[in-house]
Amino acid sequence: QQKSKEYMISAISHDLKTPLTAIRAYAEAMINDESLDIKDNKNKALVILNKSDYMKNMIDDLMMYNLLTTEYKMNFVELEGSEFFEMLFSGYDESCTQKKIKLTIDIDVQGKYKVDVRQMTRVVDNLMANALRYTPVDGYICMGAVSLDNEMPGWLKIGTENKTIPWKKDGLLIVVKNQGDGIIDKEKEKVFMPFYQSDDSRNKKLWNGVGLGLSIVKLVIEKHYGEVKVFSEGNSTMFTCWIPVHS
Repeated sequence: QQKSKEYMISAISHDLKTPLTAIRAYAEAMINDESLDIKDNKNKALVILNKSDYMKNMIDDLMMYNLLTTEYKMNFVELEGSEFFEMLFSGYDESCTQKKIKLTIDIDVQGKYKVDVRQMTRVVDNLMANALRYTPVDGYICMGAVSLDNEMPGWLKIGTENKTIPWKKDGLLIVVKNQGDGIIDKEKEKVFMPFYQSDDSRNKKLWNGVGLGLSIVKLVIEKHYGEVKVFSEGNSTMFTCWIPVHS
């Protein structure tokens, strides 16, 4: 546990130092370089703003991760049907359009579920951010929520042979699948570790420095009495979050 804590501190320090260095450099240029015009200063101010947002998001994730690893209590509400999940998966069209990514969304939910609305929104945001990061231009992302006693969407398979995954019989499946270089078998469980970095040269460039996003996904779903799995084969990767029916 001590080694894990030391590793996290080292990773956080590194990930915060990089944008801080850039912010300082751009701020100094804006102050000292008299040749800069209004456009140059505006461009540098935008970089500072983006780097500041990155740091804020990292600190927000760190605070949430710390909360979730303690006795943090979920604010569960009882939901029935598809309405919440239709809202949950809305708002990603523009991000995909900018990268020329084809987005497919399937929602087919029946039954009652206990959900922390805020934290489940964080789960989908984190999974989608991860998918957008690793999907190439002109690639695809498929996402959705499906009750397991319903017919599964055609894309809910993995690999070149379109393998069907053996799901649990009851409950709800929240899925984000994206095109892109996959994750080798020995690395799959490690992607949920805080600040995971691949030791494998084939994965190091792609799956490197994922921060706390997937760790938070796992913690939130487990607090919903659920389970998270990653399936990756060929040129696709799929994250599945299973939560039980509320009885």
